[in-house]
Amino acid sequence: MIKILPLGNTVKQYLREWGERNPRVLMDCPNCKHELWQHGSYLRWVATRRERFLIPIYRLRCPQCRLTISLLPPFLHPHAHFLTCTREAVARLHLGRNLPLRRVAAMVATGQVGCISERTLARWLEHIRDIARAVNALLASKLLELAPGLDLPRYAAGPETKQGPTKTLLALCDLYRHLSMALGARGAAFSAGTFGLLNARLLPTDTGQYL
Repeated sequence: MIKILPLGNTVKQYLREWGERNPRVLMDCPNCKHELWQHGSYLRWVATRRERFLIPIYRLRCPQCRLTISLLPPFLHPHAHFLTCTREAVARLHLGRNLPLRRVAAMVATGQVGCISERTLARWLEHIRDIARAVNALLASKLLELAPGLDLPRYAAGPETKQGPTKTLLALCDLYRHLSMALGARGAAFSAGTFGLLNARLLPTDTGQYL
């Protein structure tokens, strides 16, 4: 199982805080409710726009049912090599600005890390489309909790199209960011992107459905 926690908004911040020491997360097993134990770590490559880093990923293990949980920082998506903010940028460029995937691939490529294939970008977008409706419901509920009576994006209730739920998701993400900042959240909280923040603070871990 994977759980995303607010362990650092950037790779360098994460390495400063947890590069050499375990974060000591206290958590109960989601299966049997037994207290989880520290269970070492493994190394994982992460690609930013300019360079690649090898970072430790820490684990917890239940001594009762033997469930193992890997703890990811908010800038990482399960099993992904590139940062979550890169995935968000792809969604915004392709769906928000209607740019073709070929051009988006060129825009997110770098000399240090290389290019990302259009097939990979399409797979990312398909995953976001698959979970957009469920995330929209959670995000809309959170927004109304923060600001009752808030006027949510009107086209959220409009005719369904293939990209409709995903574009609604991007609009709700922008609204969540602006409202959070207005209520006192620091800009640094969004260093991992709005997708990263939502993964760490809002989306349920039992489904494994992260942006």
